[in-house]
Amino acid sequence: MFDIHTHILPGIDDGPGDWERSLAMLRVAARDGVKGVVVTPHVTPGLYDNRREKVAALAAELRARAGDIPVEIYEGSELAVCAEALEGLKSGRYCTINSGRYVLVELPSQFSADGVYDFLVSLASLNLIPVIAHPERNPKVQADIEALYAMAELGALMQAMRPPSDLARDYPFMGEE
Repeated sequence: MFDIHTHILPGIDDGPGDWERSLAMLRVAARDGVKGVVVTPHVTPGLYDNRREKVAALAAELRARAGDIPVEIYEGSELAVCAEALEGLKSGRYCTINSGRYVLVELPSQFSADGVYDFLVSLASLNLIPVIAHPERNPKVQADIEALYAMAELGALMQAMRPPSDLARDYPFMGEE
């Protein structure tokens, strides 16, 4: 199993604040059978400007600090839907998943369907495949599931969240098949 959406790099977005917590998260992933994680810090120009070089350096440090934790670490980002993020992808400033064709996209909590659709079409024109991050958490999608179907028709894939295993004791329904 691979986790393609993690906020595991310390101090660059709303993820862990230090290396100790990052490594703890990596250990939990290994314990749960995860073989690889994609580090996907937020990219929201003006708030989180996590450029490729910064992500690569922190991912390399995480690999070095991980020692014998048996989880591969890949680079990526979670892009906001905006023109600046799109330009950053075009210029190579921001990461796709493992430098490939897939790019994790975070929908704004309230969005214009046409604006999101235009963004997805622009990604496709760059030969990129959008992966919509946790659409089940988005209020607009919850209110209008047809918007999600329309994104899929435009070639977007969906990434749903799996609750972390260390929360299972507080939420006994988590982890049930």
